[in-house]
Amino acid sequence: MLITLLRVSRLLDDLRGIRRNQKTEQLREKLFECFQQWIAIFQCSSSPEKSFVLFITKLTKEGILKMEEVSSFFFRVCAESSVNSYIKCMAAGNYDYAFLALDAMSKLIVYIIKYHGDASGVNNDQAKVHYLTKILSIFVLVLANLHEEQGPNFQQKPFFRFFSSLVNDLHGIESHLGPVYFQLLIAIR
Repeated sequence: MLITLLRVSRLLDDLRGIRRNQKTEQLREKLFECFQQWIAIFQCSSSPEKSFVLFITKLTKEGILKMEEVSSFFFRVCAESSVNSYIKCMAAGNYDYAFLALDAMSKLIVYIIKYHGDASGVNNDQAKVHYLTKILSIFVLVLANLHEEQGPNFQQKPFFRFFSSLVNDLHGIESHLGPVYFQLLIAIR
């Protein structure tokens, strides 16, 4: 429990802009580029699920999803950049692409949950719920930080879109998930 609190404290410090260094910024840029690659796959592919396997294999080989802190940072960068993309698109009047990054993030998470453990031949339902809970915790921390920063100007629409897309995307793979589907919905509540 103490380790989790320390990680949350570090994440909050990072969200507030404390402890910015060159190494962190380089990693942030690399993770941002990875997420942009996923958005391009999601947008341009007629079947992003087929391309997902290659994409996730690349992330794993680069160590992005192997280490706890780096994977948490990756999902934080995804959350921040998808919300920022929405804000920029709306400000520019580019309404057609405002939700693209948020929907891409939702789909990425759902595919990760769907295939989590399948490569080893073990369908570990508890691990799927734990992984989703971890990602959602990061997204909620980003939400709380932006709410604190923006105050009455806080934009809730991108967060509503993300969570509604996530529920919809999970429903789309309900038959694959079996009984863990309801546990995942409970994790979202």
